Amino acid sequence: MVTQLRRPLARRAEDIGIWYPILEGIANLSVLTNALVIAITSDFIPRLTYMYGVDQKPGVSPPDRATLEGFVAFSLSQVNISVISDKAIPITESTFLRDSGIPLSNFTHCSFRGARGGDGQPLSEYKRFFWQVLCARFAFIIVFEHVVFIIKAVIAWLVPDIPKHLKNTMEREKYLAKQALRDFDEFKA
Repeated sequence: MVTQLRRPLARRAEDIGIWYPILEGIANLSVLTNALVIAITSDFIPRLTYMYGVDQKPGVSPPDRATLEGFVAFSLSQVNISVISDKAIPITESTFLRDSGIPLSNFTHCSFRGARGGDGQPLSEYKRFFWQVLCARFAFIIVFEHVVFIIKAVIAWLVPDIPKHLKNTMEREKYLAKQALRDFDEFKA
């Protein structure tokens, strides 16, 4: 056990070897993952799509034209619950509704988050806004990924692999080694 579990001897290496492409791949994958997380889970892109694609007010200058007025109502889908028969879906009054004194018969529509129905379409169809947001999300993923990769390439180009003072020291050592070898050859001859 003592002979097999000793600390390995240190060896000089030019660089980190196979680990560099592995770390590079993990970094690229993390950029893609972050782009997907931002694009899919946040409300950032649907809001921008609504501001600059749907809520255009004519006659207003461009900076003041885009607002989020009506975004919540626009992003919700509605189903008419008054046409649902009581036999199809048994509706029971919840404790909240019973305690508040509001009967269920007062409710005619149920709103839910989604981009279905609207404009005379059935609920099984997606709204046009859904497809606009989906395209905007894919565009964001591509743009975000390329911007991050370009920034990474610029930083890699600006920051040298070997610092200037270390490069000068290595060149000086190489020069001194050649000088010592030349002096040794002259001494030998």
